[in-house]
Amino acid sequence: MLAERKSFYIVLMLALWLASVSASAQMALQPDDLLGLNAVRSVEINRDGSALAVNVVMPDIAADVRRSELRVIEKAGDELRTETIPNASLASWSRDGKRLLFVSEKDGGATLSAYDRVRAATTTLATLEHQPKYLTWSPAETQVAMISDVPTPPQTWFAMPESPAAAQQPILIDHAAYRSDNGSWVPSVETKLYIVEVATGKTQELALPVDVSLSETEVGDGGPATWSADGRWVTISVARGRDRQANLWNVNRDLLRIDVQTGATNWIAEQPGVELDASVAPNGRAIAFLRQHGEPSAVVFPFDLVVRDLRTGKETVPLDGRDLNISAFQWLPDSSGWLVQYLQRGRWTLARVARSGRLQVVSNEATSAAARISENGTVAFLRCDAGRPAEAVTADLLGRVTEWTNANPALRQREWSRLGEINFSSANTDRRTIHAVVAQPGGVKDVSALPVVVDLHGGPYSASTFNFSSDREFFVAQGYVVIQPNYRGSIGYGREFMQLSDRKHYPGWFDEPNASSEMGLDVVGVLQAIREHRLGDPNRVFLRGISAGALLTSWTVGRTQEFRAAVAQSWYPGEWSAPVYGSYQIRRYFNGPPWDARYQSEYWRRHPVMLAEQIVTPLLIMQGEIDWVTPLMEAEKFYYSLRNLGRDVQLTVFPDETHGLRSHPVTLRNSLLMEVSWFRKHDAAQVGGRRISSAP
Repeated sequence: MLAERKSFYIVLMLALWLASVSASAQMALQPDDLLGLNAVRSVEINRDGSALAVNVVMPDIAADVRRSELRVIEKAGDELRTETIPNASLASWSRDGKRLLFVSEKDGGATLSAYDRVRAATTTLATLEHQPKYLTWSPAETQVAMISDVPTPPQTWFAMPESPAAAQQPILIDHAAYRSDNGSWVPSVETKLYIVEVATGKTQELALPVDVSLSETEVGDGGPATWSADGRWVTISVARGRDRQANLWNVNRDLLRIDVQTGATNWIAEQPGVELDASVAPNGRAIAFLRQHGEPSAVVFPFDLVVRDLRTGKETVPLDGRDLNISAFQWLPDSSGWLVQYLQRGRWTLARVARSGRLQVVSNEATSAAARISENGTVAFLRCDAGRPAEAVTADLLGRVTEWTNANPALRQREWSRLGEINFSSANTDRRTIHAVVAQPGGVKDVSALPVVVDLHGGPYSASTFNFSSDREFFVAQGYVVIQPNYRGSIGYGREFMQLSDRKHYPGWFDEPNASSEMGLDVVGVLQAIREHRLGDPNRVFLRGISAGALLTSWTVGRTQEFRAAVAQSWYPGEWSAPVYGSYQIRRYFNGPPWDARYQSEYWRRHPVMLAEQIVTPLLIMQGEIDWVTPLMEAEKFYYSLRNLGRDVQLTVFPDETHGLRSHPVTLRNSLLMEVSWFRKHDAAQVGGRRISSAP
């Protein structure tokens, strides 16, 4: 009897174990989950912290597109009540917290409206011809400062015949950035500042001096306008002077103050370099802004938070010496300090900073989206807890966190990756320490036999973070360990590390692999780290990268043959021919233009085609057909180079897709499935852990 009972318990335990294994497998992220991912993009909090406005981007599976909406979420006792505003994204709360100003898309234009919380009613303020980028309430809440891009048609120097009327009209191009990511033609634009009367919807343009512009440069568009405490002035960041070579406004930006009534102007802060994202203190006595830290000629640099006393002109840098790159800030309600955001070792961090420079961390699970703070000190931000998709949350002064959204309820039961990190030595002779984010399947304790995907971020001046990554979670769910190295040039590791590749011919010289700017050997160093940390099978390591990461992928497989296969998505050699961003590539990555004989060799020394003969790793190149950030024709050239060498290379083109293959939910899923199929195809080609040549 005892033996039968023991046998019964053994069978029962086995059945329970099998059930748990089955449940665990069901909880892993499924490919079709990618079709329904909702993304929380931004959050605004009202004055007393009783309501949020959250922007959510959702897939429309039937149309295979993504749509944006605003969710106004209010506390109703112990519950949350949500009102939805479709086709809207840009929003700003009034100071009394009762009205929400928002912009919604309509018939190719936009509508500026106000949602009244008390009456639960929406009033249209103005019909706009162009979509605004920023909205800022005046202190008295009677006016709104609005910044918009307005097309400026080229001068007509010929007359087309009137007949026949249906004749194809040519497109005139006389500006540098003339294509959008989706391939459509982009007219020349002039960025303008408007003042809108809330009561009437009347719109007035504020004129700028002739030698300045609100136009976007490669450091951004300068941020919103900020009002003086009396509502008389607005201050904005403007670009000064044109780069004749690139036909663009220079990177240099200064802070300009404009009288709303008279149009009179004066400079708040002007010095070589960049100053942007200005904000006047609630008490009106000081203005804070971000200023470039480093030489004015630098391409990539951190930003300091600078405070200028509006009475004396004295400037202070509260966080001077901390070597942080401040990406966003907001004044504390009592003007005693700021809420700041910065990226540090793969973690987006929120902190309160006092005037003395004392820093108190609020969260290191934030995202890059700007956080907001209410009058009672409650902070609203987007949180990625353990790498899960972001949700809008608030944190009070005691650190208690409340979650306000549940954007992906169907994924609550999914098993997410187990996130960690490692430090390892670059394969470069300088042996510099490189940091990496590591994701492992949650239910696997020993991963030493698993295949590995080394995933390279784009930018290149960006970083892989602990925030949610659909790609990373997909590969982990497919049974891979994912390692994301933050190679030199990445943000969040101090100014010196960031600027190792500043104007140093990213990603390196083909004939000088151990140069201090070489990024590829940082990636090669991952291979030894996998062995030392037992993070997977060192004979089953694959490489992938998107955009700048795709260029670095092709560069890296030219340095080593140890990766079994690689994928380069949205590939581009980073030169000067892309009609979206290529116009400033010359000044960003080179010492001079290609038509100057003194610099011509530089363009070849950093072009991946110079490493083509050394590349034997099977390579899949994936490209969007209407990607004009990294044009298809550039990927085609590289593809033909490798095909002519008889390499195992394939080019896959996704119709109606843009940069990064993210325009359509189906493309995201299908492209990742294609990648894992490419890896598995070459994973099977093993004999004793050694590669079988699959070249034709």
